[in-house]
Amino acid sequence: MFDTDKIKQAIKVITQQKEHLKSIKNSLPLRAEGRTSLAQDIKSLDLAIETLETKIKIKPIKIISKNDVNIGNITFKKGTTGYKCPICGRLIIYGEKYCRDCGQAILQED
Repeated sequence: MFDTDKIKQAIKVITQQKEHLKSIKNSLPLRAEGRTSLAQDIKSLDLAIETLETKIKIKPIKIISKNDVNIGNITFKKGTTGYKCPICGRLIIYGEKYCRDCGQAILQED
């Protein structure tokens, strides 16, 4: 669905724009008009970068239970393989394409 190379290129361009705005902001006197607006623009670009980064699929962390684990009415026996999101640590059901908590795209194992 998303082209990783295009996403990375967009992140690079936005990062360059953010750095340019930072240099302008830092060259202004502390109480200069527009400084607050530039700071808000920089925060907006940070949010855009963060959102785009969640679209780049990354491999989940594989975990193997060392003991029996009870989750609700289900018992997972010792040695059961599971997965968790590498960003927020939430358990991921095998085959999920996105983390249900943080929205990170998950790379499926072959």
